[in-house]
Amino acid sequence: MNNSLSTSFAQLASAFMAAFLCSSCATAQVDATEAVYKKALDFTVEIKTSTLTPFSGDSAGTSRGAGFVIDKSRGWVLTNAHVVSRSPSRVEVSVRNGDFVLANKLYVDPYLDLALLEVGASVQSANNVSDAPLWCGDLPSVGHPVGAFGHPLGFKYTGTKGIISGVSNRHESELLQTDAPINPGNSGGPLISMSTGKVIGVNTSTVRGSQNTNFAVSMKYACTIINLLKEGKNPSPPKAPVVYYTDLDDRKILRVAKTFLAKDLLPLQADDVILEVSNKPGKIDNETQLFDKLRGQLDAIDLRVERAGKAISVQGKLLVEDDLRNRTGVKASGVLFAVSGFRDIQDFTLPRVRAHFIEPGSLGSAAELQTGDYLEAIDDVVIANSEQLLPILQSAQKADKVVRLKIKRSGGNRSAFAYVDRLLKVANVSWLGPAPTVVGTSDFAQSPSTQKP
Repeated sequence: MNNSLSTSFAQLASAFMAAFLCSSCATAQVDATEAVYKKALDFTVEIKTSTLTPFSGDSAGTSRGAGFVIDKSRGWVLTNAHVVSRSPSRVEVSVRNGDFVLANKLYVDPYLDLALLEVGASVQSANNVSDAPLWCGDLPSVGHPVGAFGHPLGFKYTGTKGIISGVSNRHESELLQTDAPINPGNSGGPLISMSTGKVIGVNTSTVRGSQNTNFAVSMKYACTIINLLKEGKNPSPPKAPVVYYTDLDDRKILRVAKTFLAKDLLPLQADDVILEVSNKPGKIDNETQLFDKLRGQLDAIDLRVERAGKAISVQGKLLVEDDLRNRTGVKASGVLFAVSGFRDIQDFTLPRVRAHFIEPGSLGSAAELQTGDYLEAIDDVVIANSEQLLPILQSAQKADKVVRLKIKRSGGNRSAFAYVDRLLKVANVSWLGPAPTVVGTSDFAQSPSTQKP
């Protein structure tokens, strides 16, 4: 046999072996993908939420989403805050092939789009339920293969595939970016590493009109919250009325633009660059990373900060953010009035109370009130908070009275605000949330976590 013929046979054999190995590799990948999704069936759940009266940022009505079991022994399910609503709502959970049962909001984060539900026996006793394996370490690299699992557009227990496209800080918090398809119904479900089978994030949102530009909250930050709750500690982020320069150039610098902190708390100053938390080394790129390191230790904070070109230590404390499950407001004539939560509210001459929701067809809607209206006064009485507003509206209702509202509304033509004067017939006054201390409890609505549709 000549050398050229021998070489041809060798090349042919090599090509055949490569094709065989490639086929075997593809088969193994398919098997691994099937195994990942099969396991996801046992920890993914359906969630149904009904909200009657939403605060700003939420919507009225019934919606569906996903979640996943993170501690079967406790009956804990992790999902998005927007899936269960940051407003009073009725939440029900169903495991695969199971009935919907009422769930309790154990924790709703006011910063990250995360919520923890306590479901109880329906999870604890189910034979087809297991804990999701969690990826609590560093963020995955770009190109890492992932799969989204949930109930997109009502197609239950559906899996899609993609990769980690990057890490984004363009929204209000740091998020994992993925091209794995995510649609309504995926929210709150697991984003799973296809190489390890561990949950790497919580599917959260998508950019409408884009081609697979989707986002998830990293499990790295969710695990901090879960572990603190298991330790019996409050995992809430700090109540930090501090605003930062937007990092338009992606320089990964957290620079203070304005601070409204009390002097006896944390003495940050405008233009301070936050470098790291002293007892938890590692460069701080954004507020999400800062809050993650501060959770559970707000009484003794030590930051390394660059001020006027020099690295210094800034020490102090921060108050814990309010529990969203205890939000309060007054509903009257179909309008929900409650305090505004903007961090920089002190930078404006704005009233504290505003309209969060207006029921279609209500007296408030007929009076041409708008969501976002700031309430300055009622019959010339300046309104400072919801507790002050309640007895005024109760008295007006008892007297069958029409009141005059002084409203400050953003979006004027020649001025930053429009000033509106409206008359409102007061009816159906009720209190939303835990009862205020200024009056008795007999007239009030149910607690936020048990509102019935």
